Formats: sequence, structure tokens, C-alpha cells
Amino acid sequence: MIRTVKAGLMLLLVLALLAGFTSAARGEQGNARTITLTLDRAVMPAALYHPGTLCTGPMVVTVHDFVIRNHFGLPIDSFIVQKASARVEIPIETVQEIRQTGWISKKTEDIPRIMYVVPAVITLTDGREIETIINADFGTIEGMTERGPFFLDDPHTITRLVFNR
Repeated sequence: MIRTVKAGLMLLLVLALLAGFTSAARGEQGNARTITLTLDRAVMPAALYHPGTLCTGPMVVTVHDFVIRNHFGLPIDSFIVQKASARVEIPIETVQEIRQTGWISKKTEDIPRIMYVVPAVITLTDGREIETIINADFGTIEGMTERGPFFLDDPHTITRLVFNR
């Protein structure tokens, strides 16, 4: 009986800590209040879907209380880019905008341990622009829109990502 109570309390503690870490990550990523996503393909997250409508062309979505996660479900703190034959991480708080300039491709030799890459222009918060190759497969984006919860598990659909600070 005591073992069951201890196990139950331990499970509650783990769940409370996990919920605390998850909520702490939301809305604080890169010191941005919101992010604006431009989605290129015919993608309709559930919160934006209206029965009987088609998504033709780009769709712009503003997401608040957001978090960008990697494939392990952990919030990311940087984007991986190719720079002078080396893998470099650019912290999110220094990025103002990421704009794709080409097609996504599967080139593992460009960035080691990265499956999909895309040419992009990264605008930093100080106004500088970096033309580079970026990891196109960073994970998921979740948060809230004016219509409700937002969840995108296909980052390949994003052609532009703007951090609104």
C-alpha cells in the first residue's frame, strides 16, 4: 500500500515537473511575443480548417504562446546552418526572420547528421543578412492562434518564419 502511494506521488511529481518545463518554454522562445509563419503547401492545421474550403497558395498564420521543438520534443534554442564547411548554430534570440530561397533537398553531406536542408536567407536582429543552407527538418511548432490551438508537425511547409519581438 505504501509502495503504491509512493509510486503515485512520484508519478504526480514527474508530471508536474514536465508540465512546468513545457509551460516555461512556451512564449519565451527567442524573446519573441509571436511568430508569423508563411506556409507554402496545401496545409490546413485543424485550428485553421474550414469545411468546404481549399488552401490554394501561401497561408500566413500568426502564432502566440508558441514553442518550436526538435524531434525529441525539446524546445530548440538555435537553428543549424552551414557556414564555411562547418556546422554552426545561430541562437533564436538573434534571428529576426528566416526566408527560404530554394527547394528542400536531402543532402546529408551539407550539414552532418541533418537529413533535409534548404537554402535560406536569415535576417538577424541587428539587420545583417546571412545567405546559407539551413536545417529544414527542425521538428514541430505549436501554440495558439486567434482561432484556437495550432500544431504543425511538418516544418517543410514553412517558407518564411518571422519572430515578432
